[in-house]
Amino acid sequence: MECWDGGIRNTSINWHCNPAVEWNITSAQETRYCSYQIDIDSMYACADVPLPYCKWYAGDVSLDLTPLNEVTIIGNDASNSELVFAYTPCRNATKCDGIDAMMKIENVTTSDGCMNYIGIWESEINGGVPEFDNGIWRFSYNNGENCGELSSELYIYWNCDPNITSYRVERADIIEPCLYDITISSSLACV
Repeated sequence: MECWDGGIRNTSINWHCNPAVEWNITSAQETRYCSYQIDIDSMYACADVPLPYCKWYAGDVSLDLTPLNEVTIIGNDASNSELVFAYTPCRNATKCDGIDAMMKIENVTTSDGCMNYIGIWESEINGGVPEFDNGIWRFSYNNGENCGELSSELYIYWNCDPNITSYRVERADIIEPCLYDITISSSLACV
């Protein structure tokens, strides 16, 4: 882009490591005629800080599940006490018949454990784009193990509850064959 007198504009952007912020423009100025400098502090400029791959935004609210990146969330099935949901947020850290999965259903009374996997974390799309409405984040996955002719559908709901510092599984349920949902309350959904 040309300057008002026909000269060429130049912009220099300087990134500075600051692991405490996602990004923040600390200054933007014209350093000399038609030359501009922008300084940005960001965790992304730090070579040794991993990218936060487990965070989503909806307007001015966010859901950050990064604190749960080493946790396996267990929820008992609402209608069958022998079944449990095992959920590893933002990663495929459960095994089911040789498949690395984000969520599976296990039968705790049998030695084979895994009944079927019901969701796989897809890091290239950051786990998908959740819907957000009235303090509830809703994720949907259709990449679990099929039930014969039926495709698998999994819905994960994260409810805002400022009184729950980590998480609480409110309900885990097999609604019908190949249709699953799990509802989790947490202060992590209130940011």
